Amino acid sequence: MRSLDTEARLGARHTSIVLEQSRLDGNGSRQMISGMQSHQMNGLFWLQIIFDGLLSVMMLYALTVRSQIDFSFPYRIMAAVMFPILLLCYSNFRIYHDSNDAAAFFVKLFKAWMAVVVFLIAIAFVTKTSAIYSREVILLWIVSSFILQFTAHYAVSKFLSGFHEMFSFKERAILVGAGELGKRLSEKINGNKWINSEIVAVVDDDEYRCADWNNDAVPLVGGLDSLKHCIENLGVSSVYIALPLTSLSQIERLYFDLLASNVNIKWVPDLLGMTLINPNVKELGGMPVFALSELPLNGLQGAIKKMFDVIMALAALVILCPVMLLTALAIKIMMPGSVLFKQRRHGWNGKVFNVYKFRSMVVHDEREGEVTQATADDKRVTWLGRILRKSSIDELPQLFNVIRGEMSLVGPRPHATEHNDYYSKRIDAYMARHRIKPGITGLAQVNGYRGRTETLEKMKRRVELDLEYINSWSLALDVKILIRTVFVLWSKEAY
Repeated sequence: MRSLDTEARLGARHTSIVLEQSRLDGNGSRQMISGMQSHQMNGLFWLQIIFDGLLSVMMLYALTVRSQIDFSFPYRIMAAVMFPILLLCYSNFRIYHDSNDAAAFFVKLFKAWMAVVVFLIAIAFVTKTSAIYSREVILLWIVSSFILQFTAHYAVSKFLSGFHEMFSFKERAILVGAGELGKRLSEKINGNKWINSEIVAVVDDDEYRCADWNNDAVPLVGGLDSLKHCIENLGVSSVYIALPLTSLSQIERLYFDLLASNVNIKWVPDLLGMTLINPNVKELGGMPVFALSELPLNGLQGAIKKMFDVIMALAALVILCPVMLLTALAIKIMMPGSVLFKQRRHGWNGKVFNVYKFRSMVVHDEREGEVTQATADDKRVTWLGRILRKSSIDELPQLFNVIRGEMSLVGPRPHATEHNDYYSKRIDAYMARHRIKPGITGLAQVNGYRGRTETLEKMKRRVELDLEYINSWSLALDVKILIRTVFVLWSKEAY
């Protein structure tokens, strides 16, 4: 029996990797990503961006001609500036991800297009050039461009859908593995009309997995010894192997046995239950590399988030400066001691930094290596401190942490180093939340996990939401969290 040099050699020459994401299970515990996908922009993405941009520019040109206005330099500049804004907004609103629901696509496109419009209006306001443009032309352009884009997308989608159904050929495939991974794989493949495969049967030797198989559309036809017979009699051209990683030796034997059957062999690694951070598949020297945990928000995405953080933090400091000055003055008058409180916390990639807050407690000593969280009736918190903590005004000095590059506006909340030492021993992948910069607010906080964590389960759920945020980041998500934060400021969870 030949042995595998590496699993990578198998993947490089004879397998296809099926990429898909899973969500949360019914108990609320995090179900990790079962497959991996790269988020890099491909050629189709750029084609769609250019298409939408050209539609908008053509509409702008047509409206200027209709109104007998020269398509002059300001309008050309506006058209040119619109393209990078369109790229930013449409990619973050995930406009080009397939959706069969026309109403959902309408809403998503409307939000993205309004974001583009707001950016353009803000630029015109800052540069004091809004008076140059015809209000009638711009208003008509905003409405008609949206209608044109939606109509074009809908028409193209319908055409491609009909074309695909008429001329596409779905290969018949057998699934090896009746476990949880196999169930999800068959549902994803057979439930997606754009995938040119159809699972027609499943085989497995494990009696427990077979007993749990309940997909009537994909019959369980026997064990692995019946696989070759099924391939010959069912007209199968592909085999999907979805066995657990504990069955690697069985996968190896199955692979070499199937080579003689002249079928496509596609192995789906069982990564359910693993905590993956920014997962993807790469190729190095002709060998596939499974990136199970990589630094998220690098490259263009990281630059966009950093720019957004700095601009918004500076704007917030300008707007909130009177509130911060009055707060500092009130603390100085009413409480002896310093105005600011600083605490060592873990930040990006586990680096320790000092987080700043307005002081809300009386000066007190704490035992070395111990940090006591505030409670609802904590006597250390002053009456002014309760107001500051309840309204989150005590967090405002962290805007300086954002400008210094130690924090982000949105991200996992930084915990005290002592808390990290405690929870990292009790919660799997706890420290993975430090793969991005910590935030002043976060997905966990706007979902009710703000303030004290009395139980281990509550902290686990907070970590799950932090990791979900890391794996699903977009600029639109940051904006949504910031808006939701305003409505949870007076949460009962803050003491």
